Amino acid sequence: MFTRIIHCPHCQTLVEIADDGNGGACPRCSTPLNNPIDQPAASNTEATAVEHAPVLSSHRPAVWLALCAALLITGLVAQYGYFNRDRLAQHDLWRPGLQLLCRLGGCTLPLLHKLDMIKIEERAIASHPQYAHSLLITVTLHNLGGYPQRYPDLMLSFSDLEGRIVAQRRFRPAEYLQQRLDPATGIPAGQAVLARLELADPGAAAINYEFSLF
Repeated sequence: MFTRIIHCPHCQTLVEIADDGNGGACPRCSTPLNNPIDQPAASNTEATAVEHAPVLSSHRPAVWLALCAALLITGLVAQYGYFNRDRLAQHDLWRPGLQLLCRLGGCTLPLLHKLDMIKIEERAIASHPQYAHSLLITVTLHNLGGYPQRYPDLMLSFSDLEGRIVAQRRFRPAEYLQQRLDPATGIPAGQAVLARLELADPGAAAINYEFSLF
């Protein structure tokens, strides 16, 4: 015959009973023991282990999601700035950050291009000394900024007495700069450069002319 040791539900005394379903009584308090398969209570050690078991923080997934989102946004902003750096580099707000990005990525930023800081000075127009029916125009471009600037395009327009445009031409820096000047270096900060324009004479109807910068 098999026996089983169980706890008395009243006094917690360990009692050995027959494992035949007949039960018995507690020898200490006479409490009937009619459930031989009664499960023993958890020990203090087990209770302590459960009580001190580590609990995973419910905030941890949210922290990781926020970190991944921040990294993704940072990457997208950096990518947008890299591929649009030529345009964004003209804004004082974005240029310092783009300079840092280019130092890390090995790129270069274009020169600043602020037309309001370039002044046209000392213009002169005359017949070309070498070519007939042609004009030679000189104009001084003064960079008023404290930084190098990209050479602008020069638009020269001729008009008649009624203000109608009779001739117009746009000159690139390579067309009006002297050969010793490199357009890629830009106009030095606070310096002035001489532009030399050669073009066909627009005729007697062209009595006025003006420059525009682009």
